[in-house]
Amino acid sequence: MLTPLALSRFGSPCRRSLRALSVSCSKYRGATVVKPNLHEAERCAKMEITGEAALHEAAARLVELLGESALLVTRGPDGMSLFRPGRSRCTCWRWCATSST
Repeated sequence: MLTPLALSRFGSPCRRSLRALSVSCSKYRGATVVKPNLHEAERCAKMEITGEAALHEAAARLVELLGESALLVTRGPDGMSLFRPGRSRCTCWRWCATSST
């Protein structure tokens, strides 16, 4: 993990390396769980994710690429979606705002 301090010391070459790493998804093949955010999932699947159907298509591509890895896509305010090999449906969580009164 690169902290802001490390980034400030190593500068822009380090930032370029981070961008390259985030696109090279096949190196995570065989990991137990891979957790990209929505933007990273788009880049790895090489497609734009515009809705639920596109998310499922991208996830199918990534699960195939990653082998036996589970895929947990974080979706910002829309929660997260878990895709597992051999399962046709995903498990989706949505964030719930709670207020204390």
